[in-house]
Amino acid sequence: MKLANKYKSLPLYRSCAIILRQQILDGVWEEGEKLPSENELVQQFGASRITIRQALQLLETEGLITRIQGKGTFIAKKRVEQDLSGIHNYAQQLKQEGTSPGFIIESNSIIQGNKHICKNLNLDMSEKVYRIKRIKLQDNAPLMYERLFLPCKFAPDLTINMLSEVWLSTILKEKYGLPITRVKQTIEPIIIGDEEAEKLQVPPQSLGLIVDRLSWSGDQVILFTRSIVRGDQAKYYIEIDGRSKNVLGGEHVLS
Repeated sequence: MKLANKYKSLPLYRSCAIILRQQILDGVWEEGEKLPSENELVQQFGASRITIRQALQLLETEGLITRIQGKGTFIAKKRVEQDLSGIHNYAQQLKQEGTSPGFIIESNSIIQGNKHICKNLNLDMSEKVYRIKRIKLQDNAPLMYERLFLPCKFAPDLTINMLSEVWLSTILKEKYGLPITRVKQTIEPIIIGDEEAEKLQVPPQSLGLIVDRLSWSGDQVILFTRSIVRGDQAKYYIEIDGRSKNVLGGEHVLS
């Protein structure tokens, strides 16, 4: 395969990755379909095996392919779509996708709020906050690593046992009378750090997203959540209705 002139200035492995990426995005192979072998790609690109492996590693980091030892390279499975245009239930959404939701509560500690947390939650610096560490699962595989900050005054007797049995949004609504009625989130691309990579079972320095979410109940902010999302599983969308004035607000999942 002859490389286009516009790729000549790039390292060869990046040029190969760009072409393969475009073929994947163009639907040359379907989800789960096996790609040509390394030997075949060496022949197609006229490149060394090392170059092809570097190209495949780049595409794997981006979440487009999955390499299985002894079997070959496959197009990655469909990512879970998450709606940005409203408040949606994480568990229900995954079930609709045909996968099983779940979570693991790592810890629930009481801390003194710092400036950033207190500013987001409209708290005085003297107020105490729960810091909850949680891993969200899809088919028992980690999808997001989260830190949730909840003012203690809203849930004075919250325990890790309670958190381990029921989704936090359900606890807030049914036990404390605090249904989540409005949310605001920001999304940024990041390189996943070592701690988060270990929790999410991805290689360090993998691509990911950091999602900051503020949740209201009525007119008061009750929850600040910072989520690190695996880049190979993240797919967000917005459905826009031309009749709606507010088409970009909202949040993809409840806590």
